[in-house]
Amino acid sequence: MRKTSVVVGNCPGFAVNRMFFPQGNVAHFLAVECGVDPYALDAACEAFGLPMGPFRLQDFVGLDITVAVSGTFGAAFADRAYRSTFVPPMMAAGKLGRKSGSGFYTYASSDPRAAGTPDKTVVGRFIAPAATDTPVFPPGRAPLSPADLVDLTLLPCVNEACRLLEEGVSSSPSDLDVASVLGMAFPAHHGGLLFWATHAHGGPVGILARLRELDALTGHRCALLKPSFALLRSAAAASPHLGRPPRPSRTPGAPDDIVIVAAARTAVGRADRGGFRNTSADNLLAPVLADLLRRTQLAPADVGDVVMGSVLPRGDSGAVQTRVAGVLAGLPVTVPVRTTNRLCSSGLQAIADAAAAVARGDHAVAIAGGYESMSENAFTNKSLVPNPKVRGNPTAASCYMSMGQTSENVASRYGVGRVEQDVVAVVSHARAASAMLSGRQAGEIVPVKTRVKPLPAKGAPPPPKGTPPTWEEVTVARDEGVRVGVTLSQLSLLKPVFSKTGSTTAGNASQVSDGAAGVVLMRRSEAHTRGLPVLGCFRAYAVAGVDPSVMGIGPAVAIPAVLAKAGVQLEEVDLIELNEAFGSQAHYVSQQLGLNGDIVNVNGGAIAIGHPLGMTGARQTVSLLAELGRRGGRYGVVSMCIGTGMGAAALYEINSDAPAVGMGREAVIGKL
Repeated sequence: MRKTSVVVGNCPGFAVNRMFFPQGNVAHFLAVECGVDPYALDAACEAFGLPMGPFRLQDFVGLDITVAVSGTFGAAFADRAYRSTFVPPMMAAGKLGRKSGSGFYTYASSDPRAAGTPDKTVVGRFIAPAATDTPVFPPGRAPLSPADLVDLTLLPCVNEACRLLEEGVSSSPSDLDVASVLGMAFPAHHGGLLFWATHAHGGPVGILARLRELDALTGHRCALLKPSFALLRSAAAASPHLGRPPRPSRTPGAPDDIVIVAAARTAVGRADRGGFRNTSADNLLAPVLADLLRRTQLAPADVGDVVMGSVLPRGDSGAVQTRVAGVLAGLPVTVPVRTTNRLCSSGLQAIADAAAAVARGDHAVAIAGGYESMSENAFTNKSLVPNPKVRGNPTAASCYMSMGQTSENVASRYGVGRVEQDVVAVVSHARAASAMLSGRQAGEIVPVKTRVKPLPAKGAPPPPKGTPPTWEEVTVARDEGVRVGVTLSQLSLLKPVFSKTGSTTAGNASQVSDGAAGVVLMRRSEAHTRGLPVLGCFRAYAVAGVDPSVMGIGPAVAIPAVLAKAGVQLEEVDLIELNEAFGSQAHYVSQQLGLNGDIVNVNGGAIAIGHPLGMTGARQTVSLLAELGRRGGRYGVVSMCIGTGMGAAALYEINSDAPAVGMGREAVIGKL
C-alpha cells in the first residue's frame, strides 16, 4: 500500500487531522477579525513550502467538505474552535471551490493541477460582512509580515500537537513529525512540524514566547493561540525539545498522611427515566460499599465508620438508608454510619469529615462518599417555609432563591453570555463521550444489576387499576446523560428555563441524576502495613461563603483558599474537577481564576454526566484520582458551588508510593 504507519490513540481527527484543523480555523479568524488578505496568507504559506495555503486548500477539498469537517471539530473542541459564518453564504451563492469552478479562487479548467485566479470579490461580498464591529487592527495598520502569517498559521498546529502528546494520543514527537509530512504535506525540508518549531523558535520556551506574542498581536481573541497546558509545562521545565512534558516529581509523603486506598462509583443514571429510576438510594449505595470491601480485602469489622453525604432525603430517611446499605454490603452491625448534608458538596464534605476523624485517631479505617436518588426524592422541598424576618434583608431572602435563578444572576452580573454557557455544555458532552466510548472510566464504575418498570409509551393511557407492575432486569454500567455529537447549533434552539429573557437552559445546566460513590481512607502507615495501594492523599480542604444570590461563584473563592492552606500554586495543579452546576458559573469561575481549560473536567462534567447532589463530590474524587494516576500527575483539585452561597474545594496529592497506572485496581485484583 506504500503507507507509513504511525501509532496513535483514539480522538476526533486522530493525529493528522487533529493537528491540521487549527490551520484553516485560524485562517478564517485572520481573514474575518484581523482583515488579513486571504491571498496574502496563501502566498506566505506557499512560499514557506506548503503545497497550498489554507484558502486554496479549502477550494481544492470543497467548501461543503470544509464546513462539515469544521462542524466535527467545532463540536469536539468548542472551547477553542473559531466559528466563522461567511462560508455558508458563499456556498449558497454557488461557490463550492474547484468543483463548482469558483470559491476563493476562480478556475477556468477542471484540471486539478491548474492554479486558480484569486477572486478578490470574496473579501467584500462575504468575509468583510462577517467581521465584528470592533476589528483587531485599526484602519491603516501595516499588513502582517509573511513570517507572522506563517507562524500564525502553523504554531496553533504545534500547540495542538502538544495536547496530543500530553493526552497520550501520541507518544512520540517524531511520530507527529512523520505524520505532519506525510499526512499534512508539511514541507519535508523543514524536518516536520515539531522539529521546525523547535529549531525555528528555540524550543518550548521560545515557542511559548512567540505564541504569546501572536496572541497579544491579535487582541487575545483567538483561543487557538492561547498556550496549551502541555506547552506551558514544557516551557516551565525548560525542556530543549517539544514532547510530553516531564511528569511532576512526587514525594514519598508522611506516615500520618490521610490517604485513599480504594475508590469506586456507580454509573450516573438519568433521574426518572434511566436505569436507576426504580432503585432506592440504599440499593445504589450498597454495591459501592461492597465493591470497596472487595477491592481492599478489608475485614468488614475493621471499618471504623461510614460517612455519607446525601441531600434530598427528608427527616431520618438518609440515615436509615445508609445503615441499611451498610448491612446489605456485608458490614457487621458493629460498624456505625452517619450522613452529612452540605448540599452540593455533601459527598466531598463526608470525605473531609472522615479524613479528619482518621487524623484525630477516632478510627483506623473509614469509608466515605455520597449518594443521591433524585428519582426517589423531590428536588423542591415544599415543606420549607421562608422565615418572615427575611423581609427587608435581601441577603437572607436570597438563601431561598432557586438555583436556576442564581445562575441567571451570575450570567447577568458578570456578563456570561448564552454562547459561553453553551460552549461549556458542548465541551462537557464531547469530553464525556470520548471518555465513555474509549472505556477510559470503566475501572471506576461498579456495574449495578437492578430492575425497572417499563416507561409508558407517549400518549398511552395508564393501565387499569390493580394491574400488577411488570419489571425488566437491567445492568447499569455507563453514565446515561452523556450525548455524543452535541453541537452549539442544537443547544441554541433550547429556550431558557428560569426566565423568558434569560440564558440558562436545560442544555447548559447540570442534569438531575441518581448514583453513589465512595472511597476508603486510612493513614499512609496503615495502608503500608496492610499492603494496600495508595491512590492519593487528602491534602487540604476549604469551604468559603459568598453572596447567596450568586452562589455559583463559590469555587472562585474556595479554590484559592485550599491552595493557600496547602502552600501549592495554581500552576502546580495537574487536573481540576469543577462541578458544572450551570454553564454560567463554570465559565465565570474558570475565567476569574484563569484556569487552563486543558486540565478542567477532562472527562466531562455534570452538564454531561449528571449531578446527583450528594454523590457529586465523591464522584469527582473517584474520577480525579483515576485520571491523575493515568497521567502521572501530582496535584488535583475537586471543587463545587453550594446552595445558599458557598463553595468547597479539596486538594489531593499523588505521592511516589502510588500505583504506576490507573486506579491500582490491578494490584488489588491480583490479591483476590
